[in-house]
Amino acid sequence: MTRQLRARLVGEGVPFITMSVAGRLLQIAALLALAKRAAAADFGLFAYAQTAANLGLLIGLLTIPSILNVELAHDRVRWRGMENTLSLLFCVIGTALALAVSGMTLWVGGTDPFGSDSGWLLFCVFIAVNTVQLVFQAVLFARGNHLLVAAGALVVGIVQLTLILTIDLGSVARVLLVPTLAYAVGAILFAGCALRSGVNLRGAQVIKVLSRNRQRWTALLLKYAGVTLLCGGVFQYAMWLIQKSLIAAGGPAENASYAVGLQFTNIVIFLPALVAPVLVREIRLAPAGRGQMRRVLALAAFAAVCCACGLAMFWLIRMPVLALFPNSYALSVPVVMASVVAGVFAFIKAPFSIFFQTTLDARPDASGNIAAGLVTVVAIWAGSLGADAAGASMLRAAAWAVQLSVVGGFFIAAMWRGRQSQACPAENAVGAGAIADPDISHQP
Repeated sequence: MTRQLRARLVGEGVPFITMSVAGRLLQIAALLALAKRAAAADFGLFAYAQTAANLGLLIGLLTIPSILNVELAHDRVRWRGMENTLSLLFCVIGTALALAVSGMTLWVGGTDPFGSDSGWLLFCVFIAVNTVQLVFQAVLFARGNHLLVAAGALVVGIVQLTLILTIDLGSVARVLLVPTLAYAVGAILFAGCALRSGVNLRGAQVIKVLSRNRQRWTALLLKYAGVTLLCGGVFQYAMWLIQKSLIAAGGPAENASYAVGLQFTNIVIFLPALVAPVLVREIRLAPAGRGQMRRVLALAAFAAVCCACGLAMFWLIRMPVLALFPNSYALSVPVVMASVVAGVFAFIKAPFSIFFQTTLDARPDASGNIAAGLVTVVAIWAGSLGADAAGASMLRAAAWAVQLSVVGGFFIAAMWRGRQSQACPAENAVGAGAIADPDISHQP
């Protein structure tokens, strides 16, 4: 690992992780407080509406935040006015699409969670502030302001918990008002910090940039966003099929044990998910070719060492950890260890996935998702591996191992061929140029 990267990971990584973890803990505390203070029926309808909103944001944003995180990873301040203008435009388009998808989801479901026009209006605001927060969070990550993002997330968590403990939660709309106000604070913070560098208000220049780049952006959305969403859906279907088969074979109790084991996987992959937006910029700004690949290998080796140490430590404390859960869950060592190993495979895969994200190449992870999904479906149909919680957990670990093998194979092939220039169609200057033309993006 290079000295510069090591210094940044220690000097900036520690406060970033500390604030991010604190923000996440506050969000968990807020969720528990909300479930306690709100009526069960209101909380259930809120959760239903939030699920629809999350689906709308997932599809409506078309992975634009991930693309912005890559495309804006440069230090050319004079281009930021046009980038800010286009980011605002993406917010408008993303909000419209997310509203259409989430509204259709609720309409097809046949349940009106609000029962009033004011509730639906608040739902629209909820999606809008989420969109702004996600888009400008990605912009700030790309510009290296990750400490600002972590601090903003911490503020959002504090605001949300404070509102839950102080305001009346007597209806679904009042319950929805809490996260809406909290996320609005985050949206204002992130957008305000990003927009300090100015906005290009010259309509002719904006139209010119859109016209010049429309074909490339359309192809990018189809090849990256479309493939990512489609193949990610295949993998999620396979993970859903595991639980469906487990319930059919072993009953809800076995699925409960499997679901608890799944939380151990989520704990392991929490850290790579947290630092991934930061590492996108670190890898992208490294010297192209061998410089980037060496950085990825260093990160993968560091992840492997961390996982090995963590796995050994967890093995030593496995029995006290299992004793924390009620006997009704029937947790066993194989269930928990298989779940932890699944997280380990995902952890080690993360640097390779991030590398291909910096090139906006969806093929490696898409291929891994398809291969893992096919292996899972065939294993369920052909045998009884998913008949109990232990077997299902091992099957999930095998799926993550397949993903790691496929994505790692793509990375090894890229190194072997020495085709970094072809594998990285957007180097630093090109990435920024995809958003702003240097000839027309000067501020008035």
